[in-house]
Amino acid sequence: MNLHLAIALGAMLAGFVQGFSGFAFGLVAMAVWAWALEPTLAGPLVVLCSLAGQFMQLRVTKLRDTNPIAWRYIAGGLPAVPLGVLALQWMDPRVFKLGVGALLVGVASLSLLWRDLFRLRHASSRLDYVVGTAGGFLGGVCGLVGALPSWWSSHKPIDRLESRQALQVFFTVVHIVTIGVYALRGLITTTTLGYALLAFAAMYLPARAGATLYHRLDAASAQRAILGVLLVAGVTLLAVNR
Repeated sequence: MNLHLAIALGAMLAGFVQGFSGFAFGLVAMAVWAWALEPTLAGPLVVLCSLAGQFMQLRVTKLRDTNPIAWRYIAGGLPAVPLGVLALQWMDPRVFKLGVGALLVGVASLSLLWRDLFRLRHASSRLDYVVGTAGGFLGGVCGLVGALPSWWSSHKPIDRLESRQALQVFFTVVHIVTIGVYALRGLITTTTLGYALLAFAAMYLPARAGATLYHRLDAASAQRAILGVLLVAGVTLLAVNR
């Protein structure tokens, strides 16, 4: 697939999903970008576009009003970001694709098949630090900071709005720090920024369309469809890279 077409297609699909669901830009984009892009380009692109998407929908919130869950995620996640960036630079492209495929299959399967099985009545706040660490590491590797925290938060016995706020603050902070580490490691180049501008232009209208449709469609059915696409993409990545 042509590189520019792959970037535009991944950004359009991921922008729509993020606009609709509020997360999962990286998961959807990687389902396309892992095929055509080198890990050291795909990772920074996901982070830059995910941050842009968060700013498009983030409501202004005073930091002192941010709930404690976000701070626990941040405390666990930030130290893990540099380790993820180092892993990205050492990673073989085939291992990268296998890892993304396994993550897609794991998150989609757990969410589709075993949601009720993992519904928690009580969740230790200490596990928030662990989940934040995993999110920070994956954010550094390939921008997929939201994969595990989103799944974990959906099973915690907390209000949906509280969960969404915590995740948005966590994602935004980790993405900003990750971009800084990428820049220090020389991974944010003029070429990367040029591709990012292409992705921004491609994702803008789909993201707005997704946000509009959020209020018109059955959210549960749409979420299952999105997870089904991620599952197929993950299985395909694993199958062709054995």
